[in-house]
Amino acid sequence: MSIPDRLLGIREVAEMFGVDISTIRRWEAAGYFRSVRIGERGHRRYHAADINELLESRAEIEERAEA
Repeated sequence: MSIPDRLLGIREVAEMFGVDISTIRRWEAAGYFRSVRIGERGHRRYHAADINELLESRAEIEERAEA
């Protein structure tokens, strides 16, 4: 698996955004990004490329708001 294809756990993603894991679940339900379900218990994993893209767009929005 290459770096852009790396899968992240829900806790990792929540820490990257500085939010609770329930917020990540809501954002997923709202369609901001999709998860991949793995294992028998259906644990969520997120593509690092999707998360990085959202982080970058979030930073751009925050920069515009400060200007």
